[in-house]
Amino acid sequence: MATIPPLPAHLSPALTRREAITDAITRFLVGLDTTDKSLFGSSFTPSATLTINGNTIEGLDAIITGCYDVIGKLDTTHFLTNVRIHVDEGGK
Repeated sequence: MATIPPLPAHLSPALTRREAITDAITRFLVGLDTTDKSLFGSSFTPSATLTINGNTIEGLDAIITGCYDVIGKLDTTHFLTNVRIHVDEGGK
């Protein structure tokens, strides 16, 4: 099976805020589907929180243990479509 070629860690020119958000979500899903722990982990900050089905996981290590280590073992295919992102004037 062919592997997906990695992208550079820092893209130039820099991504816009909206592009960066979409990029992080894409890295999250592709990391799960290709069992690439490094790519999956790069979609989070060390202090990130992840809420799935009402359960919240706090911190990158806990997210890897509670999400990647569980789902990454499965044969999955995720699709990301119709992304709609709103960034407030203050950047949040």
